[in-house]
Amino acid sequence: MISLQPREQFTIVRQLGDHTDPTTYYVQAVIRDSISGDIIDTVRLTNKGNGRFTKLWEVPSDVSGLGFYIDIETTVYDDSGYTSKASAYTVENEQYLVFDRIMKQGGGGSGGADVDYKKIQKMIDAIVKKFPEMKEADFKPIMEAIEGVKKSVEEIEIPEAEKLDHTPVIKAIIDGHTAILKKIDEKEVTPETDLSPIMDAITDVAGDVKAESATTRVKIAGVQKVLDEHVDEHRNEQSAEAKLGEVTQKISEILGSDITSPKNLKKDTMSRVKDLMGGGQ
Repeated sequence: MISLQPREQFTIVRQLGDHTDPTTYYVQAVIRDSISGDIIDTVRLTNKGNGRFTKLWEVPSDVSGLGFYIDIETTVYDDSGYTSKASAYTVENEQYLVFDRIMKQGGGGSGGADVDYKKIQKMIDAIVKKFPEMKEADFKPIMEAIEGVKKSVEEIEIPEAEKLDHTPVIKAIIDGHTAILKKIDEKEVTPETDLSPIMDAITDVAGDVKAESATTRVKIAGVQKVLDEHVDEHRNEQSAEAKLGEVTQKISEILGSDITSPKNLKKDTMSRVKDLMGGGQ
């Protein structure tokens, strides 16, 4: 990297690639601070022929004394107003170090360099100036706001929670439980129902029905026998109506009741009599 001496005259050069190109071009150089990007100077170069453009330019001072970097950017234009960039050429950029290369020599035969404390202080001051000024923070508004919030919180009255007395509820539960147990103890136990009289009555009725059924079967058998005897005996001598009257009389004697009409006989007995009578005609 090329270093430049502060305040020296430096020639900025831009050589176009095609020196035979007959087109008229215009070249402009822009010098910037490499770190901040701020434009230090703008220089329009002079056409020296054969695609060579140059311009003598004075290097800026090194205020810090520590050196700094610069960029020299050259652009080719089609017009003298430097507004239309030439499409045939690109923008070129070169970086340089601006630094004081001349070291002052001290006397006394020591051959060493003198220490210029004033210059060092000047360099330090220059560096400090590049930093933004730091203002002391004012926390007073914040503290006042915090105090205000604290005071507001302290002024809030929080009511003390009322202590609940569950004694009445517990007492009511216990009393209710005790009352239920007492009612259970006092209740008379329902005696077991004695069904023996009903069962005895049912047994008696069943016996009566059974006995009655047996008696009825005996009476019916006697009736059947009388029917058979009289029907066979008088089959051809009497009419059916006379036979039936005689038979009715006999049946009444056997059953111990008055039967004055065939309709008083059971349906199955009448059917049997009619069958017998019909069979003899």
